Amino acid sequence: MIIGTYFERKFKHRRETELAAKFNEGREEGVSVGREEGRLAGRAQAIAEFNALLDKWEKRRDEAIGKGEPFDEPPPKMSE
Repeated sequence: MIIGTYFERKFKHRRETELAAKFNEGREEGVSVGREEGRLAGRAQAIAEFNALLDKWEKRRDEAIGKGEPFDEPPPKMSE
């Protein structure tokens, strides 16, 4: 369980880092307000989809651990 918690925190930290990097890229481009709002809406949708993928992965991992089965599936990445 300790290892599972460690990896869960590690993946969440990586996700937050990737999201912050993508957000900063958009800010550095100096896009107009209208385009910025559209980009933020698209980014919010992408984040929601990624969170859903991550939740499904975590559920599969927890089920495998609960059954005592090995779980070697890599976590999803933002690009998927």
